[in-house]
This record gives sequence, C-alpha cells and structure tokens, in this order.
Amino acid sequence: MAVYLTDIQGALHTRLSGQLPFTDFVTINNVGGYTSGATSMTVLPLPSTLEVGVVLTFLDAVGTGTFVITTEAAAGATTILGAIGFAGTSVADGATAQVSVARAPGLVLEDDDVQSKMEEMLNRVRVMAIVLRPISMIRVLEKTVVDFNWEVDCIENPAVNRPISGTYYTAEAVAESVFVLLDNYQIPNSTVTGTNSSRSSSIVRMGTEEPAGSLVRYKVSGFVRSKLNVNIN
Repeated sequence: MAVYLTDIQGALHTRLSGQLPFTDFVTINNVGGYTSGATSMTVLPLPSTLEVGVVLTFLDAVGTGTFVITTEAAAGATTILGAIGFAGTSVADGATAQVSVARAPGLVLEDDDVQSKMEEMLNRVRVMAIVLRPISMIRVLEKTVVDFNWEVDCIENPAVNRPISGTYYTAEAVAESVFVLLDNYQIPNSTVTGTNSSRSSSIVRMGTEEPAGSLVRYKVSGFVRSKLNVNIN
C-alpha cells in the first residue's frame, strides 16, 4: 500500500512545512559589548546552526546594529564571524538578536532508515512524524470497497524542542494538525484507480507522563476507504 503512504506523506509535508518557523535568540557574551566594524563576536552557545547570509539585528538600551554571518556557525558554537563587520553604533554585553530558523518537522516513511532519523532528531530542534505502514486491509463490500489503515507517529524531544523563549510546535500540536488534514482528505484520482478518501479516527498519547529527557509521542490513526473501479481477488 505504498501508493497511499506516498500520497499521505506528500500531503503532510505540504501541511507541516507551511507552519511558522521556530524562533531562536543569539546573545552577546563579551564584557564591554561591541562597536562598529567588529568582524567577530563571542556569544552564548548557539541554539541552532547559523548559515551564511543570516542577518542578526541587535537592539538594546545602548544602541543597535546588524551583523551578517559570512562563515557558517554550528549549533553550540560560541563565536560568530562576519567579514562585513558590525554595522551600527554599539551593543552591550547580553544584547540579543532574534533569528527565524525554518525547521519544518521531519517527515519519514517507515520504509526509510527510521533509526538514523531518530538519532538525528535527538540533536535538532524539531518534531518528527513517521508515516507507518498500514497494519491491516479490511474488505468492506464484496471485492470493490476496502479500508487500508494508516498510522502517523509524531515524536518530540522536549529537551531540544522547547526553548525558554520563542515559538515552537509540540508533538501534540503536530498530531492535531495531522488529524485535521487527513480527516476527509481526498486522495487525488490520478494516484490510484478508483475513488479514495482518508478518515482520521483517533489521537493517542503513547505512555504516561515521561520523566525529564524522554521523548513525547502521539499516534494518529485512520484509514483510506478505497472504492475501486475493478474487482480485487
């Protein structure tokens, strides 16, 4: 039933990628701050990678200015480089710059290497949704109408996904978005022969309240009702 999974994955990717980006903050960690022309800044450990071209706008009671990243800085780095130099008056120690980082929730089919995706997720700020294989196929009417069950597992590591400040999406929020999208979702006719519509049936939290550092998981379940144009044996 890979054809159904592929279409469901495509719909989820479009929906989840349309969510607002997460917001991080870059904080100066240098007594005396910085003045115009500075090409290097010491900061608190970065919450996420800053790619080349990202513009940081610092604003505090002392002054304001911009700093363009010209060398990629990995998450956790404490130094940022900008060959163009700090443009502005000056900024004090502790000044912050807000930066929007487009980190759409990860999305993967069960047929992919789920383990490596899980390990990758543990080190990145995002929620991951796994489209699981249908657990069963049920014939509803004689030879022409069948239900193919589907499951979507939404997984989150709160330790890295929930910053002290800024916007983020929880596994629960992503699961609710998945449920709404796939309920009454009409799979394009060009995907398979016949009429195929999806229904969402439940959202279940996997496990009880987990200890700090544990993953949070929500499973969304439903089915695709397929009215085939040809009989099946």
